[in-house]
Amino acid sequence: MDEREVLARADASYSRSRRWLGLAMYRRNGIRQFDAYRSYLPNPSLL
Repeated sequence: MDEREVLARADASYSRSRRWLGLAMYRRNGIRQFDAYRSYLPNPSLL
């Protein structure tokens, strides 16, 4: 496993956990707080 593969796996797991975090915040807090959280992300359209 070379360095690029390690970086690709780390990036995939990071985006997956970030998506899970957004979904958990959406379910717990509702749409208004979720939109506030989404505005902190560099690219909100990814959610």
